[in-house]
Amino acid sequence: ASGIFAGRAFSASMIVPAIIYIWAARDPKRYRQVFWLALVEQVVLVLSSFYHRGAGDISWAGTIIPAIISGGLIFLVFFNLFQPREEVPRPGSAPTPYA
Repeated sequence: ASGIFAGRAFSASMIVPAIIYIWAARDPKRYRQVFWLALVEQVVLVLSSFYHRGAGDISWAGTIIPAIISGGLIFLVFFNLFQPREEVPRPGSAPTPYA
């Protein structure tokens, strides 16, 4: 695979993670663990792109462009993982007094 996206963009293997990420995006606080999965996946994608470039399997365009796109996705995932969040009390729990 030597194209710009080196077969990754339209790979059938991305259907299931895409569905999971879209589902988790509906309620990021509840599905926080999914964003960790997305972070790990994108970091591995960047590292494997450079590995395959070093091995001569893909072109520089097939390395740099997916790495830039993954970098943008990593930034978005970080935004969801590390933004300040307000803890919402669970239903049925006693309210906490404010001092």
